[in-house]
Amino acid sequence: MTEARELSFSLEISKAAIAKFLMAAVGFAGTILFARVLGPVTFGGYYLLFSIVKFTDRPLGGLSVAFKKRFSEPKAEKGRIFGFALLSIPVYMLFLGIIAFLARGHLSSYTGLNHAFFLFVLLMVTTGFFFPLQGLIEGLGKVSIATWIDLVRSILTTPLQIVLVLAGYGAAGIAGGLSLATLLTIPVTVWFLSLRPAMPSFETARHIWSYARYSIPTVAIGKAYKQLDLLLLGLLVGQTAAGNYQVAFVLTMPSLLLTEVLGNGLMARVSNAISDRAIATDITNSLSYTGLVAIPVFFGSLVLSNDLVVTFYGPEYTDAGILLIGIAGYRMVQSQSEMMYQAVAGLDKPRTNLIVGSSTITLNLLMGVPLILEFGAIGVVVATFFSEISRYLAFRRILRAEVSSVHFYTRPLGEQFVSAAIMAAVVYVTRGQVIINSWTDLFGILCVGVMTYGTVLFVISDHHRTTALAIMDSAGLFR
Repeated sequence: MTEARELSFSLEISKAAIAKFLMAAVGFAGTILFARVLGPVTFGGYYLLFSIVKFTDRPLGGLSVAFKKRFSEPKAEKGRIFGFALLSIPVYMLFLGIIAFLARGHLSSYTGLNHAFFLFVLLMVTTGFFFPLQGLIEGLGKVSIATWIDLVRSILTTPLQIVLVLAGYGAAGIAGGLSLATLLTIPVTVWFLSLRPAMPSFETARHIWSYARYSIPTVAIGKAYKQLDLLLLGLLVGQTAAGNYQVAFVLTMPSLLLTEVLGNGLMARVSNAISDRAIATDITNSLSYTGLVAIPVFFGSLVLSNDLVVTFYGPEYTDAGILLIGIAGYRMVQSQSEMMYQAVAGLDKPRTNLIVGSSTITLNLLMGVPLILEFGAIGVVVATFFSEISRYLAFRRILRAEVSSVHFYTRPLGEQFVSAAIMAAVVYVTRGQVIINSWTDLFGILCVGVMTYGTVLFVISDHHRTTALAIMDSAGLFR
């Protein structure tokens, strides 16, 4: 079986990135329709429910990280790890289902959705099987295959959701479409693993648990940190504020698409590496390119935030404009810190990630509650932004101690900032000459921004030109 270090890292990331962006485009189109058809209250209610699903399945997510880590190691007993995964996932789902049943009244009142318990179970079961199996494929270094499977799931999801929503099922239609599409792609994921499960031994379980005992609370805390804004808004402000926040959150999703792909590959790559030099090179290169999209998204949000929100989602979401800028800034910092998190995970330092995650969410909570009470939704965004900066600084210090030859500030990263600043200036001038009456007008301005950023980066950066040519050569485009 092919190991992660034997694959072309740049080519795998490139193929996976294409799938990620296509996936985001499909999902984005769906959210625009759902936000307009359902309105802020029901739209926000669904995402409150989904945030609870993703929060409560974090112990399973942490176990999945342990599966992936042990799966990616040289000489791993992959069949036994696969078998352990298939045995442990249903056990946790049963436990979580019982808890959800006992709390079904609270689920309905918190989200404002009828049948919230049924929707919760439906989402939990399907996604709870899908993502751990995806992690095993990523553990082999085959990030592109895992991402393209997820793209197929997205392509199936949106049409199913549209049909169900237009049929009058509301939030249940969104949940049902996602669950059905996920269920259909689970067999495909198993087929690509090309692996027969074996009965896990006590040694297999002990080896997985030695990592999982830290990765489970780390992932739970990490997800709580990522969902904390939405959960606090639902608790302290209401569904409408949560809907506005979700609109801004979705509009900034492109920022981390490349980061997610790079991070998934980097963790397996570092875990499977056989030299410190290879580790340092992979981490430095990943940090150099993880902001390739996040940086221009932030600069673009400074000049187009209100236009993006109103044009795509409607005037009832106007309050999301200022949130968009703050969330884009947070994601720009997160694109760097998330890459460092994956590197530390690959270095077999789960306890370190747990400590950083605990400190970050504590700071976010201590800042977020008073700022929400004083300033409303923007307060929680400010708290998250500064908490993410503290997370970045912590990981930077840890990696400098563990892998001294890693470079955090590279020339390609600086060139991305310069190109994004020039892009923002050009877009600002162009926006002053155009009256935006439809999404086609806005799309034209966005095209100007993308072309400006890409052109400037191509002209000023030898490094980006060389990398692009190397990727095309690895893909066989010059043969």
